[in-house]
Amino acid sequence: MSNRRGAVVGALFLVVITAVATFGLSAFWFSSHPGSLRYFMPGRLASPGSPAGAPNMSLFWEVYDEVKSYYVDASQVDDAKLVEGAISGMVQALGDPYSMYLDQTHYAALREELQPGFSGIGVYVDDKEVGGVSYVTVVAPMKGSPGEKAGLMAGDRLLEVDGQDLVGKKSTDAVKLIRGPKGTTVRLTVLRGEKDRFSREIVREDIPYPTVDHKMLPGNIGYIRLYEFNESIGKQTGDALADLKAKGARGIVLDLRHNPGGLLDEAVSVASYFVPKGRVVSVVYRDGSQKNYDSDSNGLGLPLVVLVDEGSASASEIVAGAIKDRDAGILVGTRTFGKGSVQNVMTLPGGSGLRLTIAKYLTPSGTSINKVGIPPNVEVPLNVPAGAQAPALDAPDNPQLLKAVEILKSKM
Repeated sequence: MSNRRGAVVGALFLVVITAVATFGLSAFWFSSHPGSLRYFMPGRLASPGSPAGAPNMSLFWEVYDEVKSYYVDASQVDDAKLVEGAISGMVQALGDPYSMYLDQTHYAALREELQPGFSGIGVYVDDKEVGGVSYVTVVAPMKGSPGEKAGLMAGDRLLEVDGQDLVGKKSTDAVKLIRGPKGTTVRLTVLRGEKDRFSREIVREDIPYPTVDHKMLPGNIGYIRLYEFNESIGKQTGDALADLKAKGARGIVLDLRHNPGGLLDEAVSVASYFVPKGRVVSVVYRDGSQKNYDSDSNGLGLPLVVLVDEGSASASEIVAGAIKDRDAGILVGTRTFGKGSVQNVMTLPGGSGLRLTIAKYLTPSGTSINKVGIPPNVEVPLNVPAGAQAPALDAPDNPQLLKAVEILKSKM
């Protein structure tokens, strides 16, 4: 092996992966496997426990040598870029919108996004395919954020940021363009539905991370809204329920609208307050092995309505799916986002990262909701025109909340 080829082998194929358990924009990232060491040798693939019939690498080296020797513009032939392109293409070949290689710039931006106190417009985005085309799609705007005030809604597709085309691009590309210093302006071109297209100029602000809201509604109905499934959401949900019950709540509205997800364990913890003893969710790995998560509580003991929409994703869908399948409450709103897979986020040598789907999850009935979402028991669309301001989720005249209250009153 030449010294040149040996250097590339070291850069491309000797990869020590460090798992990072976290959550964020695309939410529901779950670290479950320790680091692994994999290596390749030219002409064959060698990996501890690699299966028979592993691919022959001679074709890779033949193309590499041709590019290095004959590509017309030698100034563009950079080993580091070739390595990065090969890794990125390998992950893209999986055809999974939630698996991606992140170069140093994008991974740094993603890690920064996960920290509290960033400046931007306060909108969760993810990648979603529509008609064979990948769109950067709004999962949910944060409460009180510039994005929410500008009228952005779950399901809106971002077509352009400051004139730069986003169609076919990744959500990480959008985040990099949308983020910016407080007080500066970003212009978004948005597609709502099939043909409603509009633009918004939004001033960036410092964005805090919300957690849980709860209050009493008229008629002794308790209302709890969860914004995302962070490390403390289970305890906070329990505290909110205890407070509402102490104040005489006779029914509960659990609002999971615009909630993009978060941590698996916290989803199970939250669901356990509402679902009696038994299955909450099952996580299924590539070898068919399955890990089951169960509730050990007696359930809520009160009538329950859960509000969901296109912005209810991942961990939110675990909770909603468990409640629906176990007949612990009634789902009201619109079909959920449809993210039924589990991702690891891994830090790679040199500051790049890998986000990889490692498992799928099933609701208690054994149903996969990936790419299809969960239909509500009672569908109540908002039907907000393009560019119009959607009613606040907890506004007294919000039609979805009104329906939830109506159902609870009939059961109390």
